[in-house]
Amino acid sequence: MQTFVGILLGLILLTSCARNPLVASGASSFGDAGAADDESGAGGSLGIAQIGDDGMCNGLPCPQGQQCCFSTGRCVPTSGGVTDCPALTPAPVVCGGVACPSGEICCLLNGNCIDPSSSAATCPRPGASSSADASSPRNSSVSCGSNADCLPTQFCAPPPGSLLCLGSGICQSRSNCGYNTTASQYCGCDGVSYPSVQAACIVGVRVTSDSSCGATVVPVPELPGAPRVDVVYCGSTEQCPRDQQCCSITGRCYDPNTPYLCTLPPPGTSIACVDDSQCTNVEFCSGPGCSGPGGCLAFSTGNCGGELSPVCGCDGRSYTNAGCADAVGVRVAHEGVCEAADAGL
Repeated sequence: MQTFVGILLGLILLTSCARNPLVASGASSFGDAGAADDESGAGGSLGIAQIGDDGMCNGLPCPQGQQCCFSTGRCVPTSGGVTDCPALTPAPVVCGGVACPSGEICCLLNGNCIDPSSSAATCPRPGASSSADASSPRNSSVSCGSNADCLPTQFCAPPPGSLLCLGSGICQSRSNCGYNTTASQYCGCDGVSYPSVQAACIVGVRVTSDSSCGATVVPVPELPGAPRVDVVYCGSTEQCPRDQQCCSITGRCYDPNTPYLCTLPPPGTSIACVDDSQCTNVEFCSGPGCSGPGGCLAFSTGNCGGELSPVCGCDGRSYTNAGCADAVGVRVAHEGVCEAADAGL
């Protein structure tokens, strides 16, 4: 199960569904953006932050003239009021492992709590070339550094395939993050265990794993290779074993004596690593040379391309190119074919 976490959640974040937002701990929350916009006028139209923006609910399209209500997970008339779609109760925003002051949101670029009105200066949207760009109207087509960069009905979701709690993301509809029943608990980056990815999505929270926060996940061997270490997912250090800390970037407990494990991973990789044991069984720790810091990279036994650019793998074998070494989870020792001196690799 654990070995497919990265692939599983990366796929379900792209599917189309919605889900009741009640969390496993019994709390009901709205997350860190749009809370100020969630009032619905009695007898008037629903507040924009109360309903989905794509007409999907529980995996099915709503009837014409209806949209998905965040607080109930049901399709309701867009002309309805608080009786049809009651307001969600705002919950404390957790950022970098700590609760933000009331009214503040999380800057996902650095893990700092910020005033949403000053986000253009304190947490500039990735790719913005000027303060004017950073404060331009929010929409779903731009990358984001916080929920302030997105519409009230959206949140700053991680890029497809990523399970990081911090780092730039893409604005995504809160009512269309995906519904999956293969697990009964999902650890949110706020330390709350949610019943589904969609439940976390509705309240604007990223998810790190298909397990409850604080639970020890024992990897199940899927492919031959180095053993993988047990993993505990978390939102705070209180959920970690006594000798570990919670990494606010990955939402994983880690040994503070190896601080590299709590850094942003190299581009194209899932999490930072120092050896294969920190990766899932469908990944290896890719990096320069045969050992040392790198990032977990998925490998496969598929075609690695026909480019002839030989490299010597750290297993002492020659490969057609570096991609062919990556395909079987082997680091590259050097360019060119292996020589007799490489026999001890």
